[in-house]
Amino acid sequence: AKQHRITQDEVRELISEHGNDRKTLARQARKLRG
Repeated sequence: AKQHRITQDEVRELISEHGNDRKTLARQARKLRG
């Protein structure tokens, strides 16, 4: 979470939406932060 500057809550939300695939989560995290 820290490397993408998103909160734990956002991380949990992404995981529930996209599963626990790190590549997908990283891509989505980048989207969140523009």
